[in-house]
Amino acid sequence: MTLIGNNPLLKGASGMLGNTVYYRKWRGRLIMCNKPKRRKSLSNEQKKTVSRFKLASKYAVGQMKDEDAKAAYQQGTNNRYHSAYLVALNDYLNAPRVAEIQVHNYSGSIGDKITIDAWDDFKVVRVNVVITDIDGAIIEEGDAMQSKSSPHLWKYKATVTNSKVKGSKIVAMAFDKPRNMGIGEVLCD
Repeated sequence: MTLIGNNPLLKGASGMLGNTVYYRKWRGRLIMCNKPKRRKSLSNEQKKTVSRFKLASKYAVGQMKDEDAKAAYQQGTNNRYHSAYLVALNDYLNAPRVAEIQVHNYSGSIGDKITIDAWDDFKVVRVNVVITDIDGAIIEEGDAMQSKSSPHLWKYKATVTNSKVKGSKIVAMAFDKPRNMGIGEVLCD
């Protein structure tokens, strides 16, 4: 790929030149590249990727029709994603992740706090916490509250007494606006 700067002969050029060189605009700049080659067929993985991008595009177009959603995604623009549409598209394609679950303040008592560190490329909208005992039976489940000082930190306050903390599993599920889910879990010692 060659970037073309101040060349009056190529100003406004686009499309094919001969059968080998292709000119097009990319992010406001004129570039010159080799003629794109068409594949004869797509592999199953490529078909899945194409399908996923179609769904992401459909989601992003829908979000651009909603003025509130468009304004929210506009706040996420940066040098890489320079439009609200691209931010929405990227948000659909990338699930949030649970980076850490802090259980050092959880001893099985009502009111004990569990802190979840959840990230997303745009915004985590909800974190759900499930606490199970050593046999896998659900002790309690509920939504964590987002920290006002750090938007990536979520706090869950226990509502049920857990008499057998050792071996209990705490699972945190983070959700973003397109309903992608990221999961993290930790066993209590």
